[in-house]
Amino acid sequence: SLLPKYKGLNTHKRALDNNEKYSGCTVHFVNSKLDSGKIILQKKVKIKKNETKSSLAKKILAQEHKLYPKAILNIFNLWKKNQFLFWHYRHYQNHAQNFYQLKYRIFFV
Repeated sequence: SLLPKYKGLNTHKRALDNNEKYSGCTVHFVNSKLDSGKIILQKKVKIKKNETKSSLAKKILAQEHKLYPKAILNIFNLWKKNQFLFWHYRHYQNHAQNFYQLKYRIFFV
């Protein structure tokens, strides 16, 4: 579904039952709460008037297959831009010489 709306199961049926104009898919990070992780990418799909649960599911599945590779590339690109890797740089001075200490930690946001 287009999170944060319709978390959990039976999302296509719930979107149709509520006469939504759009549904879709979301790729997100997983955390301890149901469908509550940070959103990576989403794709919106228009719901037609004669749409069934099965036809909507097929349309969304096709979009999911396109979205997953894009999401993976986004994650790698973010990593390359050091948005996931934070470097802690410390400069220490000694009376006789300057030296640097470089420490790093990886944090996933």
